[in-house]
Amino acid sequence: TLRHDWPNVAEMAHKLKTSFDTMRAARLKPLIRKLEADANKQENLDTIPVQVEQITYLTRTLLDQLRSEVKS
Repeated sequence: TLRHDWPNVAEMAHKLKTSFDTMRAARLKPLIRKLEADANKQENLDTIPVQVEQITYLTRTLLDQLRSEVKS
């Protein structure tokens, strides 16, 4: 699970960070950077699941907005 695979969490966050930077997703950038840093340093581990939930929610919202713009 994500709870014990911190190097993988950090790697996934790093990859997402690049994508979010490209999409100019300003609200997501600080969240994903914090997730990457916490996973790399193995700090604030108890907050990582909440961070993932926040990022997931905002990503879904962003994708919904992009879909709406494409349809317009």
